[in-house]
Amino acid sequence: MGLGQGALGLGVSYLLAAGYLVLMWVIGRHLSARYPDEHRVRWDTRTIARVTILAAVSGAGAMIKIPGPATTIALDAAAGYFAAVFFGWPVGATVAAIGCFLANALGGFASWLPMVPVYVAGMALTVTLTAFLAKKAGVVPAVIAGTITNTLTCLGPWVVMIGLPLMIAILTQPDHRICCECRDRSRGGRSAQDGAASKAARDACIEAWRLDCRRKQAQSMKRCSIWQTTRYLSEM
Repeated sequence: MGLGQGALGLGVSYLLAAGYLVLMWVIGRHLSARYPDEHRVRWDTRTIARVTILAAVSGAGAMIKIPGPATTIALDAAAGYFAAVFFGWPVGATVAAIGCFLANALGGFASWLPMVPVYVAGMALTVTLTAFLAKKAGVVPAVIAGTITNTLTCLGPWVVMIGLPLMIAILTQPDHRICCECRDRSRGGRSAQDGAASKAARDACIEAWRLDCRRKQAQSMKRCSIWQTTRYLSEM
């Protein structure tokens, strides 16, 4: 059973984010000590210029979305991986954190705003770990491990808050698919009569969502997520 999405669940999620940052610092210190020419970064004008340019590239990648269960899956991290490998892990972590923030801002920011710091910390850890594994095991194993790490750091806090059964249910059947037919009809109304039908269709969608949420609540003994409800309504 999850801890809920109140102060307790969110507090534990922030502790996980702090753990991500500590682990990133430990791995980064090892990289800086073992490979000082590549990963010991001096924050001068050149480094700041690199971060600025790569952050802009990361922002452009954040607008290239990849279909999936979340609206923040994009190419924003590509610049962060590149920066971590070629310019040092501090530059890569900074660029990845900025890119992650931009991807969330462009993907429905207000719906899960309290979780954004967790995602940012997880993304910074991911690119740092990828740079470390690229030195130890090669590029391909590093990319595979980085993908797995990114998935775990993003979904881990949600599992803590809502529990594994409900997390699996959300991933396998996203909430915005519950009533696609009604939602499509609600977008098509143009006249006054169609507008009334559109409102009725929207109300039907909301009620369908509430019923589905109650069903999930009964199955997993979890409280319905207001963040999921907000995201669902924002996509109608």
